[in-house]
Amino acid sequence: MSNIGLILIGIGIVGFAFFIFREIILWYWKINRIEELLEKIEKNTRKGEIGEEKSKN
Repeated sequence: MSNIGLILIGIGIVGFAFFIFREIILWYWKINRIEELLEKIEKNTRKGEIGEEKSKN
């Protein structure tokens, strides 16, 4: 195999390992769950703002 082939395989392995470790870290720190909760809070907050605007008019 040529050097280019080995480099590409190495980059592929490193990329794969990065995504595996990224998921483990996100799971451990519960980042995905926190993001979902923040989106729900934002959605509920925006609903409240719309209701307040209607009651003011």
